[in-house]
Amino acid sequence: MSDLRKRFKNPLIVSFLSTDTHYELVQEVLENPTEFNKKKLDTVFKDYYIRVRLISYMTKIIHFEAKNFDKKIRIEKRNLMTTSVRTYHDDQLTETLIYNLPYYERAFETGVFDNDGIEALLLDEKLYKGFCGLSSKQQNIIYMSYVKNLKDIEIAKNLNVSQQSVSKMKKIALNKLRRFLCVKY
Repeated sequence: MSDLRKRFKNPLIVSFLSTDTHYELVQEVLENPTEFNKKKLDTVFKDYYIRVRLISYMTKIIHFEAKNFDKKIRIEKRNLMTTSVRTYHDDQLTETLIYNLPYYERAFETGVFDNDGIEALLLDEKLYKGFCGLSSKQQNIIYMSYVKNLKDIEIAKNLNVSQQSVSKMKKIALNKLRRFLCVKY
């Protein structure tokens, strides 16, 4: 009986037996195997097993939620921009820098809101011209992807096309914008 803990290789049983009260209960069942003792051991082990499963489940939830939280933070940081807003007052140009504000905060600051479309959010004149050079389908995909934060599969369902088609059109549109922004006037 002294090597009872060494007989088992199952980690769950080993951890159950590591507690002195559980170990003593198992020894009592082995020495005096009455129905009462067996039911008592069964009930204690079931409670222990449920606790272990609950802890395992909660650990997994915390792990995946932490990963998702980190992903959201990285996406939000990527969406943070430094931009300038040009305004005319009494025929004088004033330029105001807005640092590290997500697009919706920039829109709020400048009095431009989402219902005006993505064009209203594009404060950089060159980027705006490049965006206007895209096809309406490409503009729509860029809008749904970056303003509405929809995934390619969700955009595909909205447009009744395949996810691969959306991914390809988005890639082409972004390449057009990159090429347009690299051209110097």
